Amino acid sequence: MTTTDSLDIVFLGMSMTSQWRNDHARIYRALVRELDEHGHRVLFLEKDSKRFAKRRDLPRPPYGNTRLYKNLTHLRDTYSEQVRQADVVIVGSCLENGIEIGDWVQQTSYGVTAFYDIEPLETFRQLRARKPTYLLPEQVSRYDLYLSCVGGPVLKILENIYHSPMARALYCAADIDNFYPELQKKEWDLGYLGDYNRDQLDILDSLLVEASRHWLDGDFSIVGLQYPQDLDWPPHVRMTKRTPEDDTRAYYNSQSFSLNITDAALRKCGWAPTVRLFDAAACGVPVITDDWPGIHAIFEPGSEILVSRSHEDTLRYIRLMSPNEREAVGIRALHRIYNEHLPVHRAQTLEAHVRSVADVKARERIHQRVAVLAS
Repeated sequence: MTTTDSLDIVFLGMSMTSQWRNDHARIYRALVRELDEHGHRVLFLEKDSKRFAKRRDLPRPPYGNTRLYKNLTHLRDTYSEQVRQADVVIVGSCLENGIEIGDWVQQTSYGVTAFYDIEPLETFRQLRARKPTYLLPEQVSRYDLYLSCVGGPVLKILENIYHSPMARALYCAADIDNFYPELQKKEWDLGYLGDYNRDQLDILDSLLVEASRHWLDGDFSIVGLQYPQDLDWPPHVRMTKRTPEDDTRAYYNSQSFSLNITDAALRKCGWAPTVRLFDAAACGVPVITDDWPGIHAIFEPGSEILVSRSHEDTLRYIRLMSPNEREAVGIRALHRIYNEHLPVHRAQTLEAHVRSVADVKARERIHQRVAVLAS
């Protein structure tokens, strides 16, 4: 395998044909599209599940080769040869029958085997659970490569505690086909998009709601589902439920500042950029975020992103920054997006990781042959 080789790549993931309550589809679509454009031959295998059957917004993706399988028997009987001969086989997190599929891939594949962890918090719960459903602790060490949407110390835990031979970050990316700057009236001084999460409520209250209590003339917006009706929020904090017809890009572009909040557990881990963080930044909107380790690896705090630890910080940004200063933050973040956080960058990162593993395996085979000859 040289640097100019195209690769035969097999993905086994939750779904690429349906985005219904499924952030995995967006990540897989962007990655597969870029790999396809790079000249790689990509086969995506997806369970034909009832959950997605009637909600497929992209039943036949125009990039790569997506195929549905009925069950484990159908999967093994139909695709064993493709899995055996592929240069790399990537098994995604949250996959139905993921443990059985992982064992099959590890026993069948002649190439690089990888696990792609799109939901690290759930995966770590799986690793500690009595009855995991898609990943066993001992399987981590048998995958040649562990790809994670979270970087930083999590990767060391995977290598040192769970004995992954190689754990590497593969972050999500900005969707610039759907998220980009638009000239639009700024309706909100600060807006937040996110469904109710009890673990995030205190941060949301501190960074947005409390700021609204100290600035009665400000316009604040929260868009999301399942928020309790008894929340004691000021009347000038507009609460709106999301619907499938929502234009998220228009919502971001209607904000003077956009608030990003990270899941509490991910905040402790750090190195955990969210899809919504990239979406807002891709719209050229200056983002105010809660503080978390590793943010400097994604955006430069104070220059490309604004870190808030209190309502005072939030109010200082949204009340005291001039329009020119505000616009400059958004532009610098947008430049960072186009330089480092596009799907093409993630495809290139994946290629590099796969080739590193392949080189290691090739050296191991040489050492083994030498040892046999020497004996």
